[in-house]
Amino acid sequence: METIINIIENNIVYFWAVTALLVIILLILVIILLIKNKQLARKYDRFLRGKDAENLEDSFFEAYEIIKQLQQEDKVNKQDIAALKSVMAKTYQRMAVVRYNAFPGMGGNASCAVALLTQSLDGLVLNIVHSRESCYFYVKTVHNAKPDILLGKEEQQALDEALKEKPIKL
Repeated sequence: METIINIIENNIVYFWAVTALLVIILLILVIILLIKNKQLARKYDRFLRGKDAENLEDSFFEAYEIIKQLQQEDKVNKQDIAALKSVMAKTYQRMAVVRYNAFPGMGGNASCAVALLTQSLDGLVLNIVHSRESCYFYVKTVHNAKPDILLGKEEQQALDEALKEKPIKL
């Protein structure tokens, strides 16, 4: 123990110098931290003042109310979209028209076959036969892309073209 005390007594000047140097370094660090703290306090004060000296708390409440309103509108929109998807599944999405001459030598392509199909490939095929004296209208139903009654050449062509159409993606 005496040797340690002797070493300290012999080198007391160096210990004081090192201690003084550490105190100066710590004092510089404290000054730097005080400057940074003052800058942060100014930024915080500006932040709390807000735009045109508005109260920050009022701004937060307004934003919260707007978010609540948007969430309610989003919920309504999602319900509306679900209802539209349900309706869209039942609408005619695939359509085709084939014009033809039902009575060669008696006029142009005044007759036509029309195919209308839903997303689930249900629908109908309309055949409108036009002549000089009269017009006939026939309807044949289709379930899952299969007609209930045998189709004529033009009706089958209209159904095939309608099946090639791309449905609306829901």
